[in-house]
Amino acid sequence: MTHIRATTVREWIKIPTDRRYLEQWRVKLNRPPLVQFLINKRPETELFAPFLELFQTIVPEAPILTEPIPDTELPGLALGENWRVHAVPEGKRLEILGDILLALDNQAPPLTPEVLNRWQNLPLAPELTVFIAPQCPYCPQMVRQLIPLSVTPPRASVIMIDAGLFTELAREHEIKAVPTVIVNGVYRLTGAFSLTDLLELAEKTDPAQLPASVLERMLKEGQAGQLAAFMVAQGVIFPNFLPLLIHPEINIRLGAMVVLESIGEENPDLTATVLSWLWEALPASEIPVQGDIIYLIGEWGDAGWQETLRTALAAAIDPDLREALEEALDKIQASSA
Repeated sequence: MTHIRATTVREWIKIPTDRRYLEQWRVKLNRPPLVQFLINKRPETELFAPFLELFQTIVPEAPILTEPIPDTELPGLALGENWRVHAVPEGKRLEILGDILLALDNQAPPLTPEVLNRWQNLPLAPELTVFIAPQCPYCPQMVRQLIPLSVTPPRASVIMIDAGLFTELAREHEIKAVPTVIVNGVYRLTGAFSLTDLLELAEKTDPAQLPASVLERMLKEGQAGQLAAFMVAQGVIFPNFLPLLIHPEINIRLGAMVVLESIGEENPDLTATVLSWLWEALPASEIPVQGDIIYLIGEWGDAGWQETLRTALAAAIDPDLREALEEALDKIQASSA
């Protein structure tokens, strides 16, 4: 393993010189790769510009889309649906980028039969966050091990972060050495590791421990039913799932509501346990979120909610909220009759 050190800005603005590598890699592709440039106002955004300029010169047929992201997120590159690269592609990192794009072009090295069998039997697609550093001699080899996992069902989501560039995130995750791979936000591997080591951690991950980012990805990938099944099996609503019910992005919020309704079909009492938490979150939420909270209470609340809803209706001014409260009261009264 390599202990990380601070990286100066000067080291990050060198223009890549391995044009020959890019040209050779371009010939191997069967189709132009799609690269998304994730940008915001963070200063690191500008460090990707020299690479993008070189990339467009060598691979002019490849579209590069620009996607603005919040300043709270890391700038970088999105490759396919499963890779986020928050490291400027230079030197060995440029070679890794080429290997990722070749894998997305159906040219990934195969997994061994033993690893493949265990991988395909995982209950959920893992999220792998790998911290690297430019001076680390072991990082390229470790990252390459992850590449086939990102294109083989259940297809891992891989986030590659340069610990020397995004030092605040490295400190937050207590990264002392690289490479470090964090599996599902819970377990970690540091230094040299095998895919067997990684599989052991992925297999023992308790779904209740999954971070909100993994649960959110499950919703985006249409795994609402699987997520609901996890919670029904354990008889508990995962704590990290609750914020998704009041997420400002409507698609995520609606996906979480679908999960909650699926749980309610199997265990209505379990669904009802979240209603008090939602009600406490209502005052600080935007109007559309408040409407969804009231809807859920109307669907899964019992007669004990009637007085609370009547009090809220008497004080409500917004016409949409008044309508939502009236509908919720009607549903609860009808189901309690």
